[in-house]
Amino acid sequence: MRYACVCTALATAGDEAGRWRRLRYKTGSGTMVEVIFYAKPGCQGNARQMRVLQAAGHDVVVRDLLSEPWTAEQLGGFFGDTAVADWFNRSAVRVKSGEVVPEGLSADAAMALLLEDPALIRRPLMIAEGERRAGWEPERIAEWIGLNSSMSPGKEACIAKPAKRTRADSVSDASGCRATHTGE
Repeated sequence: MRYACVCTALATAGDEAGRWRRLRYKTGSGTMVEVIFYAKPGCQGNARQMRVLQAAGHDVVVRDLLSEPWTAEQLGGFFGDTAVADWFNRSAVRVKSGEVVPEGLSADAAMALLLEDPALIRRPLMIAEGERRAGWEPERIAEWIGLNSSMSPGKEACIAKPAKRTRADSVSDASGCRATHTGE
């Protein structure tokens, strides 16, 4: 683990004589922790989550979730005893379309699908302080490593991009005032 500052202090009278100990430097937002953060490249939700962790004083090391050569043992370590259905990214196209129904899968079948198509993996995947976690659950993360930040922790789901407007979507009146068609 890396520290924002490592201070060394001589043992107090109650400690063994001559023994040294390390003290973690506390930032204004809690103890800084190195977080290995597996994200989907280009995901705006993951980008926001990383900013929240950084604003809380954590050192975020980003890795590409989709290109990681996962094994069942490595990936399974992130899920622990959570229900198999909770291993899946509910925003994944194959889940939203109904092609993949997580609730009907065995652990072995689910793991095979996740290894075959990493876009199905619930994200982010995080490693910190020797623990592995899947998903963005701000309350649990706050208890685990701290999220003392002025930023809203946001949600787990991807942030939808607004639809692009075309020239045909808006019209101008004689004064040059532009009105946008809302589709209603």
